[in-house]
Amino acid sequence: MENKVPSLLITKLVCRNFRCFPLLALAFDNPYIIIEGSNGSGKTSLLEAMHYACFGRSFRTHNIRELLSMKSENAAVTVMLEQEKFTHTVYRSFSLQERLVKINDKAATTSRDILDVFRIITLTEGDMALMQDAPEVRRLFLDQILFFLDPTYTTHLQFLKHTVSSRNALISQGKSQNNDLFELISKQLWDCSLIIANQRTKILKEIESIILQYIGIFFSHDTALQCSYYIKNRDAVSYDAWHQLYAASIFSLENHRYKRTLFGAHLDDIHVYHNEKLVRNYSSRGQQKLFLTLFKIAQLALITSRNKSAVLLIDDFILDFDSINLERLLSILNSLGTQLVFTSPLPTTMLNSFPWHVKPQIIRLDDLN
Repeated sequence: MENKVPSLLITKLVCRNFRCFPLLALAFDNPYIIIEGSNGSGKTSLLEAMHYACFGRSFRTHNIRELLSMKSENAAVTVMLEQEKFTHTVYRSFSLQERLVKINDKAATTSRDILDVFRIITLTEGDMALMQDAPEVRRLFLDQILFFLDPTYTTHLQFLKHTVSSRNALISQGKSQNNDLFELISKQLWDCSLIIANQRTKILKEIESIILQYIGIFFSHDTALQCSYYIKNRDAVSYDAWHQLYAASIFSLENHRYKRTLFGAHLDDIHVYHNEKLVRNYSSRGQQKLFLTLFKIAQLALITSRNKSAVLLIDDFILDFDSINLERLLSILNSLGTQLVFTSPLPTTMLNSFPWHVKPQIIRLDDLN
């Protein structure tokens, strides 16, 4: 695989009153960064800060109070970037009452403003939900890829949400039967779901293809992985055919039992199979972790193949792999040509000894405290 120079680099991170850091500034001068530190030193918090700078949310909590340093009322994260020949500064400040985001000292109004200059993919223990938990986690995985590639994709998701909400309201009000508006909204939901499902299915097949390529090169050839997009309660070639065959039974369940919409892209799922068995039900935790890592790497590879650069943040749970699989994964990562930011609890791991294209920059948090 061709070695590439990263087109997007984080060059500086500044945290003010973020988690355990009253004030911390780190300079990054390398495509490979290893943040070392003992438990509780704030390694994961630094990944969280960079993630927050990109998305305006944490991957660990929904409680904004938990992101603030003790006794602090507000916090800020600043990320300085180099993107090809340009430099950018992304600034996010927040408190319990308000949030502010700026790009190059100008207020940003949409998520697209951020994604034009900055994309983050994060791999942490919490991402095991992709292999284990409810369908919405897997839908979000595909939707994030599609959003990275085309920010206008969110218009479909917004219309889906609005349509489902409107349809649920009619159901709860008992206005779904013999109602022209209900029929119109049902048709709109079908059409919108078809667009979203087609895009998700296409991107999932691309992810599957990349993963199979990695398995073929780096892993055992008897490891068979298959992905399929599961469409819930829309098994028909058209809305008219579905309406004729299934609508009566679906509408009856919606009205008399569940009191909510029972079809649409908001209910779809991804099924991942390993040797023809569903991964979330039959694979070991170690296998699930391996497939999760391959899914995230494939996500990054797909985005970069479309000239949409990104930075990959990898928490130290990746070090739980045995030495053979870890070396395989690091070999894949080494070939991607993107900036990688790792955390590690120990100074003597394969991260340090692996033959990277460039010797990694080591940041030891214990030395900074």
